[in-house]
Amino acid sequence: MSFKTISCQDRAIKLFQNAILNDRLAHAYIFAGQEGIGKTLFSRELAKTIFCQHRGTDACDTCNSCKRITSDNFSDLFFILPEKNSRVIKIEQLKYLQDVLNVKPLESKYKIVIIQSADKMNEEASNCLLKTLEEPPSYAIIILIVTSLESVRETIQSRCQIVRFSPLSSTVVKDILINRFQLDNKKAE
Repeated sequence: MSFKTISCQDRAIKLFQNAILNDRLAHAYIFAGQEGIGKTLFSRELAKTIFCQHRGTDACDTCNSCKRITSDNFSDLFFILPEKNSRVIKIEQLKYLQDVLNVKPLESKYKIVIIQSADKMNEEASNCLLKTLEEPPSYAIIILIVTSLESVRETIQSRCQIVRFSPLSSTVVKDILINRFQLDNKKAE
């Protein structure tokens, strides 16, 4: 996979390809958009592109870094999501994030943390994240994935670049159902 597999998000792809090309990645982003449109997939492909050993504006998918990211085995990439029996992200998880970011990257120039369902942080976790966003290490890139900006505190929004993801067209959804999930044309319709 690479950015070529991302559907309907050309604006976001161009934004990040330019940022990578010009070495102008921000320390924090909010990826906002409907559930199921590929924000998490995009964040993983972005991480692969940033960490790819064949420097460029897209991941090669063949180098050691790309393969390890695909198999969730890369030391400078971390995911935080609500715990299994909880619907919220708790302060303990954000304290872990702070601990992770206090250690310099082991294999690259950056350390990337992707917080899935970041709009489900409790108040304590939001305050902890805010402290991290106010004084991030120079090598940190924090990506918050949300379905709605309304549930993200304005103080957090103001410290992040907001990237809005477009809804998928019905044609794209149909193609995904046919190609990835092997549905026949009638069921996909």
